[in-house]
Amino acid sequence: MRISARVLRGFARIVSVTFAVPLILSGCGNSNLSDDSSSLEEMTYLQEEAVKTNSVFTSGEFTLYYTNASHTAIYETVKDYDFQGWSAEAIVEQVLADLVNVDWVETDDKNVEAVSIVPFKHVEMEGIREETYSLQQSNAEGGFTVTEELREGEITTTKHILQLKMSADYSELTPNKNVVFRTGLGKALLSLGIFDTIELYVESDRADDGSESSSLVDTINPYDAVILNQYNQDFYTDKTTVNLYFISEDGVTLTKEKRTLTLTLTDKLPEVMVRELIKGPEEEGLSSAIPAGTEINEIMIKDKVCYLDLSAEFQKNQSGGPREEALTIYSIVNSLTELPNIQYVQFLIDGQRVETYKTEVKLGSFLSPNALYVKVEENE
Repeated sequence: MRISARVLRGFARIVSVTFAVPLILSGCGNSNLSDDSSSLEEMTYLQEEAVKTNSVFTSGEFTLYYTNASHTAIYETVKDYDFQGWSAEAIVEQVLADLVNVDWVETDDKNVEAVSIVPFKHVEMEGIREETYSLQQSNAEGGFTVTEELREGEITTTKHILQLKMSADYSELTPNKNVVFRTGLGKALLSLGIFDTIELYVESDRADDGSESSSLVDTINPYDAVILNQYNQDFYTDKTTVNLYFISEDGVTLTKEKRTLTLTLTDKLPEVMVRELIKGPEEEGLSSAIPAGTEINEIMIKDKVCYLDLSAEFQKNQSGGPREEALTIYSIVNSLTELPNIQYVQFLIDGQRVETYKTEVKLGSFLSPNALYVKVEENE
């Protein structure tokens, strides 16, 4: 695993974050989870900021998930909500309550009884925290360097992390139950648009002094690959629509093509998107910008940066000039950064960072989307 070992070894948080475990919460009602008014104001502000960018769900039909008695499938259902003016804590409480108690669900199949995706005693919100990172670049030796661009104007990214605490029997879940829980919980809560990551904690034994503690056992990110056993890896699929950028008919710009992808639980959406870019467009007149023979070595998302490790053919088989090189790079960058959890792309070639693609296009720093190469449609 070339990228992950290098990135995780070298990555350093600029702002270290510590947090105290709040008091144990009881129930999953609509009441606020903390008497700390400053915390409530902060979370309400967080929600308001998300509303400004149209990234948070506030009202209308919201997709929730349930399973069957054998936990071998995931079913979608919808429920109407009006979260206008709610705090983030109250929203989480309500969604958790409706995932735990599925008596309200009316199934399409009369032979299927709706069962909660939460197969253990309880799950409750422990808190919401914020982490700010400074984005750094991996260098060819496997360490980290800060580029001049970052020195002159420090680029930072902020993550909002939802912390959930579960009863100790979470550790005893079968693989199917674990997959159903993680998938349904992650898809529902991350779709709210308030959080980037979910941290799962398991409650520990009560200490002699009566205090309670919990330990981090798992995290859920939007594009995690879930490891399944060989017998059930395709029991659940999901469809999602993405934008992919291909070379326009004029040969000098990029055109956006909408494509619906079918994913299994083992698929990473960014990796599937790059594979589709390599495969080429479905629309007539467009063409792939990716050099023939390119293969994906590894892809990893960390702190809103997509680390994309491609085979040597990606560089060796590029036969165009500077314009064609730019179209190749931004075909990938513009596509991936339309995903809400990716702001930048860092390219590697066979596990090594390279300063220049072929002639002029620089790959040594994090790349953000570039609209200059995108064809402007007449109706836009």
